[in-house]
Amino acid sequence: MIDVSQWRASIGLWNYCQAASSRPANGCHSHSFKAAVDSKSGSTTSGEKTSKLPAALSLIALLLLLFHSLSLLRHILIIPPTGNCYQVQCTTGVTVTDTNYLQSVVLPGGSSSNLIYNDLYLIVCLRMLLLLSGDVELNPGPMIDDQPSCLLFAKYLKPLVDWKPFALCLPGIAQSDVNVIDKTKRNAHLMKMALHKRWLQVNPTASWRDVINALKQCEENELARTIEDKVTDPTAGRSTNDDMEVSTSNANPGPITGNPKAILRTHSAKLTDAITTNLYRVTDALYAEGLIPLDTKENIQTVTGISDYRKSSQLMSMIQRQLESSLNSEQYLIGIFHVLTNQQHRTLSDIATSILHQLGQSIPDDVTSISSIPDDVQGYADNMKKHYKHQPIVATDWPPRIGKNFFGRLALVEKQDSSTQAKSAWHLLRGQVDKAVKLTENKEISVEDVLQPTESSVSLRVVIDGPPGIGKTTLCRKLLNMWSNGTLVHQQYDLVLYCPLRNSKIATATTLADLFVCQRYEVPMVAEWFEKRNGKGLLIIFDGWDELSEQLRQSSLAASIICKEKLDQCSIIVTSRSYASSSLLKMDTLSRHVQVIGFSEEEISTVIIQTLQKDTKLAQELIDENTEQDKRLKSMTNAKYKSHFTTTQSSKDSQLAVKLINDLEVRNDVQSLCYIPLVCSMVILVYCKEGGHLPTTLTQLYENFILQTIRRHVKRHDINPYTLGSLSSLPSQLVKHLQEMCQIAYTNLANTRMTFSSHQLQSLSEAVKEDYLGLMTTFIEYDEEMYQFLHLSIQEFLAAWWIAKHEEKTEEVFKDHFDDDHFRMCLRFVAGLTNLKHESYQQYFNIAQLDLQCKRKSLSGFETFHLSFFYQNPEITDIEHNSSDDFDNVPILLFQLLYESKNTTLCQVLAQSINNHSLCLDRVSLSLFDWLCLSYCINNSNTTWNHLHLGRVFNDSLSVFTAGLTNNSLQTQCKRLEAIELNNATDDLIHKLLQSSLLYNIQESYCGLIFGQYVPCLVLLQFLNLPRLKILHLRMEHPTIPTFDNTYYTDKCIELEKCIEINSILQEMKIEYEGEKEIASTIISVIRGVTRNNTITSLTIDVDHEY
Repeated sequence: MIDVSQWRASIGLWNYCQAASSRPANGCHSHSFKAAVDSKSGSTTSGEKTSKLPAALSLIALLLLLFHSLSLLRHILIIPPTGNCYQVQCTTGVTVTDTNYLQSVVLPGGSSSNLIYNDLYLIVCLRMLLLLSGDVELNPGPMIDDQPSCLLFAKYLKPLVDWKPFALCLPGIAQSDVNVIDKTKRNAHLMKMALHKRWLQVNPTASWRDVINALKQCEENELARTIEDKVTDPTAGRSTNDDMEVSTSNANPGPITGNPKAILRTHSAKLTDAITTNLYRVTDALYAEGLIPLDTKENIQTVTGISDYRKSSQLMSMIQRQLESSLNSEQYLIGIFHVLTNQQHRTLSDIATSILHQLGQSIPDDVTSISSIPDDVQGYADNMKKHYKHQPIVATDWPPRIGKNFFGRLALVEKQDSSTQAKSAWHLLRGQVDKAVKLTENKEISVEDVLQPTESSVSLRVVIDGPPGIGKTTLCRKLLNMWSNGTLVHQQYDLVLYCPLRNSKIATATTLADLFVCQRYEVPMVAEWFEKRNGKGLLIIFDGWDELSEQLRQSSLAASIICKEKLDQCSIIVTSRSYASSSLLKMDTLSRHVQVIGFSEEEISTVIIQTLQKDTKLAQELIDENTEQDKRLKSMTNAKYKSHFTTTQSSKDSQLAVKLINDLEVRNDVQSLCYIPLVCSMVILVYCKEGGHLPTTLTQLYENFILQTIRRHVKRHDINPYTLGSLSSLPSQLVKHLQEMCQIAYTNLANTRMTFSSHQLQSLSEAVKEDYLGLMTTFIEYDEEMYQFLHLSIQEFLAAWWIAKHEEKTEEVFKDHFDDDHFRMCLRFVAGLTNLKHESYQQYFNIAQLDLQCKRKSLSGFETFHLSFFYQNPEITDIEHNSSDDFDNVPILLFQLLYESKNTTLCQVLAQSINNHSLCLDRVSLSLFDWLCLSYCINNSNTTWNHLHLGRVFNDSLSVFTAGLTNNSLQTQCKRLEAIELNNATDDLIHKLLQSSLLYNIQESYCGLIFGQYVPCLVLLQFLNLPRLKILHLRMEHPTIPTFDNTYYTDKCIELEKCIEINSILQEMKIEYEGEKEIASTIISVIRGVTRNNTITSLTIDVDHEY
């Protein structure tokens, strides 16, 4: 039998029902079949209708003959009529309430007295018509041109946190409407329902298409795609059953045995739902067992633009086809459900267990433990998966998301423990958050591997740190999304909790239940279940360790869990800014330390192009042009500098992108800031808004970004944004509003508060509360509307503005917070705003005998002396360096303050404070920005440095450092330079370093070049051209030597030989080489030159050529 309520006719014989739209019957109005059907018939073309006419008419004729026969039979048997009113409810909304009307539609020419008198006949008739009607469709959802219902409108927009920009994009909605709704409704759900009501009042033709367009205008693209899937695919929303009428006749099917195809079909809807939440793991597992083809796996993993539900539906269709073509369908089905039982997902396991029972199969032993998860726990976990899946990975749309799928793409660094670090260095990865790029001699680590169990434990304690805006929270949201989609490959967690430590309730929590941000009735039972298991199966992500007060870092529930004093079987991820993570890194329970680093120089260029050039095709062509020009440059052995990027494209967007890339090449100091995604977004925004001008410091960048945000705000209030020239010259009314925001930022930062309730913002004027100058965003927490600044660094800048512009005693406030970790970033902004001109600031830089020299192991019997005092020419190695806390004394914060303030006088004060003018950076962890600040301070120190030890320096860090050495006055010099490893150096980069005025009078150089692309002969020439060089120790390991013309190479070898021969300063040379390519001509030239030289007294050559 076919259940009428499970079918809807799109096109077919109903299109020939030409009765009036309504007809009175027993005081009621019946609804036209034609009207109901025509409203749903958009999916079939006129050509299809025409093709069905002949068959349809023939079947109508047969139907009439059948019913006439039944009527005659009734008269012969004298069956009395049982009434003349029947009602059948189906999903189309068609209600038949009058058999006379039905007769007039279906059987013209008949009469109510001699035709259908029995409901059996009526139902048979209806079902025959449904079968003949052509295309049918299961439980359709709303269509894209339908008017949204109130409940569906609020439900589909539930993930939308900030609804106001979206509302203003809806046709007919004005700012006044938004203000009224915001003031009268305090619940986000009620606000959206009120918005729907008002929208239909002002725009009766509203449709889902308008909703989708509005979401795209306010850049809520992910939510727009989700809703578009639901309203363009009639089956996309079928599983929710919230907005359609469902027959109960098939809701609980009884056991079906013996027919694998029937079994799979019966459970297909439930399976599609369950697989959706675990789609990618299920797909990988089915492919691994040979149950689905490779192209199916690849399509599911790579195709974009359709929902996971549709992909799950397609996967079920593929399984059905495989089943039908299988020689042993029962065995194939058993294989499918054995795979599903191993997915650590209760719903899948329950369905698979039921089906295996029907097939007479035994149940795997480990399924019982899966199904033992209480319903409350599974229900809460499923709810959180839906929540995490719908929240965007990048939390806010302002500053604008940059590039295409690039904002939030991170690179990860995993450090080895101290015993292996010297051999393996760091595990450096570049580029994308879910794709690692292979780097020689560095272990790869992907996002999935962040939670890989260690040999000692599956209960992990992972620390993730990095500078502000680098994407630590973005990484957390990526992991949450992966868990909700079932793509965490190493471990399956029953529940993942995201706990932002900036939330005061989380920070001061005393019980596990307090850590549940999403409060539901199941929370007490769920928390108790995990507590009894000591946290087994639970992953907690504590985001923002640096945002905790010092007291809470020492004593809080979060600290107890992180240190395994409580819930020792759960896994923990904790994120922190780098300056605050030192206490975490000293934990005995630490499983893994991951650093988040940002874009490389090449990726910055790609991001700029993808952001500014909206045309995807043109953007890709421009990226290819840039890459090709770089390749051509690298193939030129005599190329000293990166060429000026040019393009053949005439598009203004492409020209602007090219100009910014070239400007960043000149302004390498600003480029070094762009490795942070947040800062990169701001740079692009400010550059476009300010007519192609680049800021110099972070302070200038943030000041301009705040200005752009306020300009964006005043557009809605009929104020010309371009009349606002700077923050310092705002109109008096806006100055007052900004002052209120800055005071809130400062007072709350001083109290370590980063989220605020509406009660805590009561002191703000009503005008400011309207939208907080665009500097705040709202979110729902514990069912309460909360507020926070767009980013913590925004709050820190505004707090600095308050200190610098409105505090009477700025210097005293600076002093009060100088040792407060929470104010490190804020004080950098204060330095930029005040330039540290007041004489009281000198006390922080005039440090008596600041000892930053190399600490080496002492010789036996001479423990009071250092090894370097006995050996004038140390080897290029760090084995003799002592490991101590002295490396923590490097004043990174002071370097950062000096760079922001641009105060050259204080640079000289700090340089004079450093003992023996000797600076060792070996084993000191520096970000790219730190290298920029360091080079600025050295460059402006007007000091002769006796010894600079750079330690291990990677290519991008060396590039930033050399770019800052621009002083040509020769007042800043270095006598001895050490660098244990210059990783991935190039001819161009080495040339820039050695040509800097800092090294003009260098006397000793001890450097190791590890990997990189350079010509050994050219590198030696560059070192030997230093006019005061007496000692050269150079180690070259595994370089990539470019191909070159033999004549050119021969000429350079002759030049090297002559250079050594006539050198009257050089006294000692030590050359070490290890690599695959032989450098015999270079070595011969060195030996010939030394034998003819009169001053060189020592030559050591060590060549390990790998054949």
